[in-house]
Amino acid sequence: ERMDGLSAEIEKLKKEMEDVSMELAKEREKAADRFESMIEKELKELKMEKVRFKVNFSYEEDDTSFIKYKGKSVKLFPEGIGKIEFFFSPNIGEDLKPLSKIASGGELSRVMLSIKNILTNKDSIPVLIFDEVDAGIGGGVAEIVGEKLKKVSKGRQVFCITHLPQIASRADTHFQIAKKTSNNRTITSIKELKGEERVEEIARMAGGKVITDTARKHAEEMIMKCSKIS
Repeated sequence: ERMDGLSAEIEKLKKEMEDVSMELAKEREKAADRFESMIEKELKELKMEKVRFKVNFSYEEDDTSFIKYKGKSVKLFPEGIGKIEFFFSPNIGEDLKPLSKIASGGELSRVMLSIKNILTNKDSIPVLIFDEVDAGIGGGVAEIVGEKLKKVSKGRQVFCITHLPQIASRADTHFQIAKKTSNNRTITSIKELKGEERVEEIARMAGGKVITDTARKHAEEMIMKCSKIS
């Protein structure tokens, strides 16, 4: 009698698991088109005008599985019955391929920034690192990247490695990383910049080696403007 009761309970749980897994898979597929459009819109704002982005679903067949989806027995994973992979094409004429295999560091950073911008306040990741997110951009697009980074930073810590003053001027805390050679060795140093030192660095990033009073004034205005926006 006890075994019969346990068997019935197992069958009930298996049915519940199948129902939940199928519902989750359907909702994911339903949301994919909208998510793709949102990502492409974000990336086009980040100067990737010809980009295509696709959410690919794959379901691994498993004859021993009790879960059936679209007429086939499929394997169950901790995150559901399907595996999801992002496909990406940065340029016209290029086929969609797995994002993890073809994207450059800068492209990956911009895709991650776009995803996090869409999912702001919907995930619990406490720290994000963006490297080369400014690759191949400048001017107005750099300002947009800075705005998106600032938005993503609300409620979490964001580290961003950048060479652009439009992005650096939005930081709450600004560090300068430098390399120098001493006794045939390369030494990397990191220093927090505040006050005049930060103004000088923003001016250098904007104007080059020769820092003029005009460049300093512009740097001060950039920092002041961004602090008000923050």
